[in-house]
Amino acid sequence: MSATEDESLSREDVMHVLKGMNIEFSPNTKLTSTTLRHRLIQSLDAAQRFASIFPDPTHLIKLSRYSMWRKKAPVVDAFSRRTWGAIFQDNRGFEDHRQIAFARINQLIPDIAKEMDKKKIGYVVLKDMATLRALIIRFFAIYEINDRTPLLLVNYACLEEDDEEALDDTITDYTPEEQRGRAYQMTDIEQDLLIELLSLNRGHLSPEYKITEAAFDDRCEVGFILPIGGLNVKDIIRLSKPKGCLLCGEETHSTCSACLSAQYCGKVCQKEDWRNHKSLCKAISSGKWYTIELDPNPFSTMMSKMYKTSINRYDDTDDDTPTHNAEGVEEPPPNPYEDDYYLVKLQVPIGAEANQMLVHDRYKTFELHLTDMKNPEAFTAAMLAVALEPKMYRWAHREGEWNWKICFDRLPDQTPTW
Repeated sequence: MSATEDESLSREDVMHVLKGMNIEFSPNTKLTSTTLRHRLIQSLDAAQRFASIFPDPTHLIKLSRYSMWRKKAPVVDAFSRRTWGAIFQDNRGFEDHRQIAFARINQLIPDIAKEMDKKKIGYVVLKDMATLRALIIRFFAIYEINDRTPLLLVNYACLEEDDEEALDDTITDYTPEEQRGRAYQMTDIEQDLLIELLSLNRGHLSPEYKITEAAFDDRCEVGFILPIGGLNVKDIIRLSKPKGCLLCGEETHSTCSACLSAQYCGKVCQKEDWRNHKSLCKAISSGKWYTIELDPNPFSTMMSKMYKTSINRYDDTDDDTPTHNAEGVEEPPPNPYEDDYYLVKLQVPIGAEANQMLVHDRYKTFELHLTDMKNPEAFTAAMLAVALEPKMYRWAHREGEWNWKICFDRLPDQTPTW
């Protein structure tokens, strides 16, 4: 029995999947299932780098405009897109098994491409024996979108039966033995996420496309697979940012009178969000703020070599525009936070002189230095604070190209782990 359109991720499932993609919301968020699903769709497109591959992503893809992939190198090479974080931190802990669903999809897609290298036309089978479900994916054509990006055209169907024998029989019916490739164990959540991706991509295809008779199967849907990887910093910040009411996402009608920085749909959400907002609110409304100028390279030529290289765990290994770092800083770092307040980390680098501190945000969109020469008053306040903590986290706000506001006398309620 085909169940492709019947299965879907629950609201809680989507929350966990997004967290596994580094998209996080308030613990008590009231965002609706519809809003969260839309955020998931946006995140999947960002993971495919869809907007950069297709300059006008609002237009449907006409495959007739593209030639078939003719490169001699293995297709799998073009599908192996990873972030540095995935390379160095594959074993990071997760709170819930649903949070590894996206990572599993990242691992699976190059394997499908590897099967394409072997068979050109064939099937992979993704099975979950706990729920007696299987997702069948048939690959049959590959197009060249640009010299680095293949598009793998597929059929897919989700099968569901009452017992293992019946499921195996149905799989056999869908997949001719000579075209059958590798079978993978994959949970129902991971299957549903992959179906979500394939369904999203099916919607990107122009209805003008007609599948060839040899590849047609009226039991299956048509979709495609692009190279996929972890989200870059810009997308993580953009997709994590609340739109509308901080708690529920609805249209805003009130603003926190103490700090004027938080907007809500009304008093109910404002009251429920107080635990999350309290730390920033008190910093803005009653903390002492310093305007500081951060320096990209305050060290001597010899010392600066210690800080010239910075790999961001969210940068794509193939990304043309990696996150700004300390190497060859000439222009101000980007400002993906726009007008928002956010936490920064300050610490005295090991081996550095005592007249500077390293400052960076969670995602290392910048790594700059606070010096006593340019900021004597703020540096004294920072040194008094850091004397009690080897590293500290404080609220900051971007004020200009190299200027920030920072509050040293108000601490976040919870100490971050980054």
